[in-house]
Amino acid sequence: MRRLVLASVGPYARLRLALAAEDTPACLQGLNDALAVVQLPPLPAPELERLLLASAKGAYEWDADATRGAVALSQGRPGRLREIAEKAVANARRGGRIRIARTDVSPVRSAP
Repeated sequence: MRRLVLASVGPYARLRLALAAEDTPACLQGLNDALAVVQLPPLPAPELERLLLASAKGAYEWDADATRGAVALSQGRPGRLREIAEKAVANARRGGRIRIARTDVSPVRSAP
C-alpha cells in the first residue's frame, strides 16, 4: 500500500485536495462501491476566507464584505466557494475592475 504524505502544502494544493475529497468516492473496491461518496463536514469560515484570499492574491482584491458574503453563500463547501468566486470575479471584470465588491457577490446564487 502506498501513502502520499504532504509535509508542506501550499494554499492551491490544499484547495485542490479539499475539492477532490468533496466529490471523490470513498473507496472503489468493487463496482458496488463506485457511488459511495464521503460527506465531509463544512470547512470553518476562517479557513475558507484564507483559501479564497490566497488563491486570488496578486490577481484580484476582495473587500471584506465580499469575502464574508462569498463564504456565507458557500455554506462551508470549497467547491461552492470556487463557483461563487468565479462568478463574482466575472461580475467585477465586466465592470472593468479587479477589486471584488459585495455587489459582485450579491447576484450570485449557489446551487444546493
